[in-house]
Amino acid sequence: MGKTKHDLLLHVLEELLEEEIKKFKFKLNYMDLREGYKNIPKGHLEKADVVQLVILLIEYYQEEYAVEVAINVLDDINNKMLADWLRKASAEDILQEPRHKAVWNTRVMSAKVPNVDHRGNYIASIKEQFRKLKDYNSKPGEWVSLEDRYTKLFIVKKYHQTQDKEHELLSRGKRHTEIMKKPRNDEDSHITVEHLFDTLADGTSTKKVILQGVAGIGKTSTVCKIILCLHLSSIEDLVQKDEEFVRNALEDVKEMVFLGNNLGQDDQQVILYSLQHAKELHRLTLVQCELKEKYVIKLLPLLGKCKQIYLSASGLSLSTVNTVCAHVLQSLRMTRLHLVYEEDDRMNCTVEASRERDPCIITFDYLPEETVTAICDQIIPAHPGIVRLDVNGIQGRQGFLTALKYSLLESECKLETLGFNIENPKHEAFRNICEHLATHHSPGKFALFRRGSEDDIHFGYEAKDEEKSDDRLQKKKKSKGRKGRSGTQPQCFPLTWFLKKKKNREDGIAILSCLPKEYIVDTVLWVTSKFTPVTLVMDDNSIDDELMETICEKLNNAEYKLQLLSLNSNILAQESMTSICSLFHCNTAVSLSLRYNPLGDEGVKILAACLKSKGCTLKNLSLSSTDLTEDCVPAIASLFSKKNTLIQLDLSFNNLSNSGVKTLCSALKNKESHLEELNLEYNGITDDCEREFIQLIKNIPSLKYLCLDNNEFTSTSASRIFGAWDKYHDNEEEVQDEE
Repeated sequence: MGKTKHDLLLHVLEELLEEEIKKFKFKLNYMDLREGYKNIPKGHLEKADVVQLVILLIEYYQEEYAVEVAINVLDDINNKMLADWLRKASAEDILQEPRHKAVWNTRVMSAKVPNVDHRGNYIASIKEQFRKLKDYNSKPGEWVSLEDRYTKLFIVKKYHQTQDKEHELLSRGKRHTEIMKKPRNDEDSHITVEHLFDTLADGTSTKKVILQGVAGIGKTSTVCKIILCLHLSSIEDLVQKDEEFVRNALEDVKEMVFLGNNLGQDDQQVILYSLQHAKELHRLTLVQCELKEKYVIKLLPLLGKCKQIYLSASGLSLSTVNTVCAHVLQSLRMTRLHLVYEEDDRMNCTVEASRERDPCIITFDYLPEETVTAICDQIIPAHPGIVRLDVNGIQGRQGFLTALKYSLLESECKLETLGFNIENPKHEAFRNICEHLATHHSPGKFALFRRGSEDDIHFGYEAKDEEKSDDRLQKKKKSKGRKGRSGTQPQCFPLTWFLKKKKNREDGIAILSCLPKEYIVDTVLWVTSKFTPVTLVMDDNSIDDELMETICEKLNNAEYKLQLLSLNSNILAQESMTSICSLFHCNTAVSLSLRYNPLGDEGVKILAACLKSKGCTLKNLSLSSTDLTEDCVPAIASLFSKKNTLIQLDLSFNNLSNSGVKTLCSALKNKESHLEELNLEYNGITDDCEREFIQLIKNIPSLKYLCLDNNEFTSTSASRIFGAWDKYHDNEEEVQDEE
């Protein structure tokens, strides 16, 4: 029974990602429709889930037109793959689950395979293609039948007498016939096509046929004749007469690749037959072959012949997946396992394995949590080579955490990367897992975060890179193509603030962002006490002054040396500055980011005074969007000590105005500054500061980045500042830092 239009629409819309659903609704609300139809109201669309969206499409446009509307919208949001599938499925009434670009291995639901004699059709097409040709002796434009022209074709194995060799190759027509009729010295000098691949006297078989001759001698015609004769006598008959030939050929095969969709029963039998008669394979690849579960099970005992495999199968049960993994691990080492949930508790399974001791990566996409738990119980203890485990789409409840904990404790695998969603980061089993990971590899990155206030908490762990080299290639950026410019000059030179490339990979990072308020204090205290990160990121946590004071009191530890603290997008005011400074040790260089907090001028003054009293120096300071005016600039200027370690300063999106900027430039000019990046975007600066910026560019050779975007410079003033940049900073070459 064919699927209804409701089913088709539901199937397609379920394949869209959340962002694509938003685009679909937006386009649907504004698209042009046939006369007599109206757009679905925006209020109805915003609240509709996938099922309700299908109902709205049917109610407003009826079944046939609803499908057409959906196809047009899919085209508009640039999802051509789903649009083409829906167009075809609605026309043919055949439902195959569309393959989404984000999950490339999803199962294709097989429709009923029509009873078509593919082999017969193939042989018939070959006969039709090669039965006629344009012969040299035929009339212009006349096609000659190979059967009429060449009644019997034989292949000469040896040349005639040496003196006839040239004439045989060059002659045509009657002369060629006379030469070929000459008696031969060797009775076995020719064979017919039917016996071309027979076993020879020495026990070998012909594997290569070479046709030699000048242009026009008939090489192409001969090849056509061979192909036609083989198909007229049926290739299958020839192969069946000499099955040993097929087996011998399979024994020499080193690599097998099977590609295709919805292979029939005979095709899957061919795969099994090929593997049964192959001696040893360097690599076996089965891609999108949609192997049935029973054939996968029959295939498993044969995998021992392979040095390397790539296997993709759909519709597998949990027991079959466990069986596949068990067989693979008997003779090979699994390097990749990717499981994607289908319907009715079935899975799409992709397995890569080899005899080399390569690390293994395991990914589970949207499997039921109980299924993930069962698979981890089977695979993790049996495979010591797993270095990465990613579990997507679960909630991370107590049962999963406990099972994963014991699986790791009972195995020899030393995970370097782990990621999954977690329901409650206070679970003891979760903390035991993290501590177990840290016993094998020093933690490089530890992350607990949400992408939005309504999302699940995601956990990510990455081990420290132990093989980092001390020799680093450091480059100074060189601006190119500035000459011969015209019109308004760019005001951001020469790099962009947000596209800077980090020279080295950073380790010792803890990211605790956008967490529920009830978890913040306890989680921060546990992470810092167990892993002692030198970089602590607590962005988007709605931390106020009271909560910040509590956190700092618990973190105030003489042995904990924090080097970078990020508190962006919280609600911190001036009362928090003293507490924040208490986290930094005396006489140390630190980095601090307080963007998007209502600090105000008083907050910055308190911050500067506290840092100065403790003897702390700053490497990086970001105060973007913190409600600053010119009153706080003297306090910021006081941070430029004799050591002057500040290399990055971000004061963008404030209101420093001309007087504040002049004070800042004067302070920088009078110090031996090592400043590399200065961002003053959106500060209401005018041409009145042109002279100060030119002097700043001249007197600070270390400066690599200066951003003056979205201020109030005229094009003339901007051009002069830009000219100064070209003069003093545009001739830097790439250098290598020898340490």
